[in-house]
Amino acid sequence: MPLTDNPSINRQLDDTTMDRIDHALGRPLDPLRPSYRNHYATDETEGFEPPHWRQIRIIGSDMHCYQVTDAGRAALARHLLQLGNKQRLFLVAFDDIEISIAAESRAQARYTAWLRFSDSCPDLGFRAFMMRARVSAATPAREAA
Repeated sequence: MPLTDNPSINRQLDDTTMDRIDHALGRPLDPLRPSYRNHYATDETEGFEPPHWRQIRIIGSDMHCYQVTDAGRAALARHLLQLGNKQRLFLVAFDDIEISIAAESRAQARYTAWLRFSDSCPDLGFRAFMMRARVSAATPAREAA
């Protein structure tokens, strides 16, 4: 599975435990699916107990390092559900490139994609991008692919 199939979301959670789990996983759209990272390095030792955490050893590091367990992923998923997380996965196609974007709406997904594309194509105006870009909601079958 390409890592962009579970993109990161810019969020911060008020619950410290859930925010640490979210941070360790790279703030993924869906914490139950594989994410690009799973570690948390800190000088602290409290608040990283099972069942949500397992301690790991990173060679050459004096810090305490932890990984989120499946139970921690499930707890974060339940927490996000309780908060009413409205983020969904959209596919934005521009010319021959398709990227996954986590957003609350098609419009937000289109704008976020334009920001990413315009970083490497500074002459690409939003109007020109809108004329050539297609946005669709990712279906569960396409999300799992």
